Amino acid sequence: MKRLISLLLPLALLTGGPALAASYTLDFTGSGAVPDTFGDNSEADLSYRGITQSGYGDVATNGELRFWTTGYGDLDGAVYSNVNGSHGEVRIEAIDPSMWVTIDSFDMGGWVTDELAEWRIFDLTWNLIASGSGTAPNTGSRLSVAPNSGAQGGVIFQWGADAWDVGVENFSYTVSSTPVPLPAPALLLIAGLAGIGALRRRSA
Repeated sequence: MKRLISLLLPLALLTGGPALAASYTLDFTGSGAVPDTFGDNSEADLSYRGITQSGYGDVATNGELRFWTTGYGDLDGAVYSNVNGSHGEVRIEAIDPSMWVTIDSFDMGGWVTDELAEWRIFDLTWNLIASGSGTAPNTGSRLSVAPNSGAQGGVIFQWGADAWDVGVENFSYTVSSTPVPLPAPALLLIAGLAGIGALRRRSA
């Protein structure tokens, strides 16, 4: 039993013990430009911009993000870029840089017709950590995405292919003391160490 405890104690330290977490959902209902104070809280500082459509990542500003009501799929509100042919960006920085910011889920809708929807998630130094694409429907439904991807200190979310024609709503994220969810390698390590401890106990 002492050997099993000695094996699991480093594991408890590795996983950081009880995780502290707070989850938020941005419901983009409003009018006019999205202010940089929108969604700010005690755990995170948020900012928004339209960016050039020449690519994703650390690219030039091109316009602003604005609220919209209906018309993007079946979304009851949405955020879009006010320049036709641009991408959109939401930046989330943890107040405490040791905390993790994880994008849990978001919905995308198309304007006028079904639209190509692309998204990228970067850490604050512009390392790509997740990406994807799909079709954002214009009527009757939405594209729901659950990337569950994040980084320590904060994340930068960008979308297109044209953020004028693709709106985003129900944008949920979590700020936590450990990555959410626990990475698969750590889960395998838990199972492996527990198994080794059990075998050692039997052979003792």
